[in-house]
Amino acid sequence: YPLRRQRQMCIRDRSCEAHAPKDAHDDPAACRGWANSGECEANPAFMFESCAASCAAVGARRKAYAERCPINGTDALKPGDVIPMFERAVSNFPELDPTLLSPSPPIALFENFASEEEIQALIRAGQGRYKRSQVLDTDTLGPATNIIRTSSNTWCDTPECLDNEHVRAVTERVAAVTGVPHENSEFAQLLEYRACAGEDSEDCQYYRRHHDYIDADRDRQQGVRILTVFIYLSNVTKGGETAFFTEPGLSVTPKAGRAVMWSQVLDQDPHTKDPRTEHEARPVLEGTKLAANFWIHQRDFKSAHARGCTQS
Repeated sequence: YPLRRQRQMCIRDRSCEAHAPKDAHDDPAACRGWANSGECEANPAFMFESCAASCAAVGARRKAYAERCPINGTDALKPGDVIPMFERAVSNFPELDPTLLSPSPPIALFENFASEEEIQALIRAGQGRYKRSQVLDTDTLGPATNIIRTSSNTWCDTPECLDNEHVRAVTERVAAVTGVPHENSEFAQLLEYRACAGEDSEDCQYYRRHHDYIDADRDRQQGVRILTVFIYLSNVTKGGETAFFTEPGLSVTPKAGRAVMWSQVLDQDPHTKDPRTEHEARPVLEGTKLAANFWIHQRDFKSAHARGCTQS
């Protein structure tokens, strides 16, 4: 009762504004970005001194989300599951012609992941629907265009795509190889990268060095992204490689039907980002690169999406 009375009084005379947390840092946008990326927990001394308002806003948003979308369900991966998953994927599916490119961080290549009929079904699903690709804005936590990503994309989220027998076959194969239910996967992202004259040309399409993991997903129903399965739908004669910043570095050349799979999280803690799987899509110099990208989460993504709980 005393707290409620005090709140009513400060609202009436606006005295509460003087006591509201404020961002003391000279760059409020930086404060919001840091708070949204988890720095309030990772670096509390600095953040609550310099970015108190941003930390308070993140806390309020998380509280509201938790009340609206309580976290439930079973995690797909437990500590120690990541590396055995890749070992099984390589040993149990010889018909896909697999190779373990890197045991740690785990990255696997499948030469024959998708058939010609499946490739064509996915290509048709994207035709006429591509738009400029976006990235996550760490300030607003919404999508935004950014110079680091200049490709085009759309989504396999229409009945025509989802109900296609060949698309379903690919989706089921992704689930079988990873051992993770297809409900945990986002709708397949269909991608297009067109060629440019040279790597420095203004019209080049690429995705500069980045990571697929999203910090904010740790507190969401679907959990964090744990895996990426990237399927190439066309051949590229020059450029367009998927390059990993591992030690030593490695890259995969686009080839229709080929797929590369990598972990986004640590084997010992599959809720935490593995920074070693940062990667980039290099500019296409000859041909057109088409691909289908499957991002897979710890928990059921599609049910959370249907409830409006994949964003906080």
